[in-house]
Amino acid sequence: MLKKCLHFRVVNLGGCHEIAEVLVFAALKEVRELFVHEAAAGITALTICERLERLSLGCRVHVSDGNHLRILANLVKLHLWSTKVRNAEIVGFAFFCVVELIVDDGVRVTNVFPLDFLQPISWLSLIETEVDARGVKVLLYCQRLEILALGGIRVFYSLKRWRHDAIGQYLDSFAWLLYPRA
Repeated sequence: MLKKCLHFRVVNLGGCHEIAEVLVFAALKEVRELFVHEAAAGITALTICERLERLSLGCRVHVSDGNHLRILANLVKLHLWSTKVRNAEIVGFAFFCVVELIVDDGVRVTNVFPLDFLQPISWLSLIETEVDARGVKVLLYCQRLEILALGGIRVFYSLKRWRHDAIGQYLDSFAWLLYPRA
């Protein structure tokens, strides 16, 4: 059956609980976008999908090791909704070339410091994720970051003091717009 589908570029398997292994998708070498939601499948086999540009693994029980995905040179959008992503995986994501990283409801993430190294990133979402506030402060300085979604984050460290400082520093970076040099 799969031999007839080798030309597929987009595969969406939302809510397919019975998928136990994504190894079968490795044969789809032309696939550009893969959406596997609510499946209990491992992700190591996906490294064979060399042309994969967008990977969405929503409602996954656990990402065993996100570092395997570094091999995917064309991956620009990585979405891990309601996924147990650990700090070790976040460190691995820092070496990706993704422009869009969504780790919403990533209940095991606290250390987001390494994400500061994601130079090309323009969209980062950590909604409903437990994070260390000091790491979020570092994210404010990602030069190309256009969208930073932090709604409902559970802050692991006191937020009040750094929030005022960080917002002030961030707004100061735009002072040249208000007071142009002569």
